[in-house]
Amino acid sequence: MAYSDYISSLLSYQKINLTQEERSFIMKFIRGHDPSFKFSSYFKLRNQSPDNNDASYLISRRLEGIGFIEGTKGKFLSNVKNYKFTTYGLFYVFQNISIYPPQFLLKYQDNIILQTLVYQFFNEKTIKTCTGRFYSQIVSYLEECCNVTLNAIDDINLAEKEEEKIKIFDKLKFDLEWLIRRLCFKLTIMYNETNLLSINPNLNDDVKVTLYEYENKMKIQLSKDWQFITLLKNLYKDFNDGYGEFINLHNENSDNINK
Repeated sequence: MAYSDYISSLLSYQKINLTQEERSFIMKFIRGHDPSFKFSSYFKLRNQSPDNNDASYLISRRLEGIGFIEGTKGKFLSNVKNYKFTTYGLFYVFQNISIYPPQFLLKYQDNIILQTLVYQFFNEKTIKTCTGRFYSQIVSYLEECCNVTLNAIDDINLAEKEEEKIKIFDKLKFDLEWLIRRLCFKLTIMYNETNLLSINPNLNDDVKVTLYEYENKMKIQLSKDWQFITLLKNLYKDFNDGYGEFINLHNENSDNINK
């Protein structure tokens, strides 16, 4: 599992506490229908220049200044300034904001964070067709990955010796690998046929059947996702190897006790 480029791209990230207004601005940004947020279109329609005291303008400048968003080229001869999230901005969202649609992950799928944490293990169609039950696991997984990453970055920046930094770096890679394996295990258990059939026993039969069919389609899609299946096979091998070692030790100890 490749994590080096992901970690390197975030080493200069610093935790920043945003105001409620700034967080609200980011939420509107996330809900945007276009690939980028068009801030200046309001003024362009009225042949006005942006008001430097306008709250949205000030917030956008602030977020751009701390490296959370960046300007992109608008249409030719247009005064509209487009914005998109940077790697730092996405990292903040995944760590601090749990309400964003699957389309958001598709929109930024080429970013190093999502390429490393999501699209290394799931293909685009799996994310595009995911159910709410599956997606909630992805959101939680991303938040946990960002939390352990930020803690490791803080430790790396505080470390004085190169050997210490390498140890922290290696531990972070181990922690990230553990989180994706745990997610794989949770999904495997969650989509076990018995668990699918027992979805919320308090619902009426028609609703349970509908939910079952909905989630079963998700299960079928996962079975077609070769990236997820590769992850699942690796998890199965690691578990079987560990299981075999423990059972062999158990049998050896039992034999010694009986002698």
